[in-house]
Amino acid sequence: MSIVMNNKTIYNRKIDPQTKQVEKESKPGLFYNDHRFNYAESRWCDLNHVPYYRNGLLYGPDVIEDKLTGLTYHSIVKDRAKIWRAMAENPKQFKPETFFKVGDKLLIDHFQSQSRFEVTHFSPKAGNMHGTRLLNVDWHFDQESYEQGDYIDMKTLWYTKPVKENQQIGKLARPWSWYAVPQEAYFKFQLLGLA
Repeated sequence: MSIVMNNKTIYNRKIDPQTKQVEKESKPGLFYNDHRFNYAESRWCDLNHVPYYRNGLLYGPDVIEDKLTGLTYHSIVKDRAKIWRAMAENPKQFKPETFFKVGDKLLIDHFQSQSRFEVTHFSPKAGNMHGTRLLNVDWHFDQESYEQGDYIDMKTLWYTKPVKENQQIGKLARPWSWYAVPQEAYFKFQLLGLA
């Protein structure tokens, strides 16, 4: 018996004839792209095996492409617990500067999406990674147009600034917020057996 969602099989249900136990066999292609969004558009992209585009990031099955900067990132979400555990168990060997260098760009979790982050320095005692966070969306309200009545719909009064202008300087990127890293850092994680 198959369980179906949007005309796609999610998993097959098998019953062992001897033990009468029910087993679920997951279908590997349900969540094709590597992202956390669950919208109608993202589900359509996953079910049709096409990359999902949001906030200038193109989420594919293996890599995430930043269409604004032209960088390619490798997702470490599945390995984040292993990386964090290794850093907690052996803090002298596994520090953020083991994997990254000043000037590296990565994606971090920030509220309910991913933000671009550029490393500026590392704190010597705590081992934290400091940098500049570039927000995807920074909403502003056009108060002047509202007071003058120059609007058709209230939605038109809200606008965003470009990503480059939405900088937050001196922010931390903790290991549990790392979402995707550049290829060089990803190779380091693989060499150390963490990815």
